[in-house]
Amino acid sequence: MKIIKFSSVGCGQCRQLQGFLDKNGYEVDKELDINKSIDKVEEYKITGLPTLLKLDDKGNEIDRIVGLCPPSRIKEFFNKDD
Repeated sequence: MKIIKFSSVGCGQCRQLQGFLDKNGYEVDKELDINKSIDKVEEYKITGLPTLLKLDDKGNEIDRIVGLCPPSRIKEFFNKDD
């Protein structure tokens, strides 16, 4: 399983999410700046920021979070075993 975070340097919500992740010990496998990873933005159809993607070992999407959401949803995203 792999978790990718899409964000942008100037995105306030992205900074808020990162603060929550850091405070709670959640780590992503890869962080991509949307301005530098246009190919991945198109591949994964990223439409909002921040976006967290959970992928299986074959690269198939298992789960997605777009934008800020309640802490309980973020915890579920990271703790759910798919």
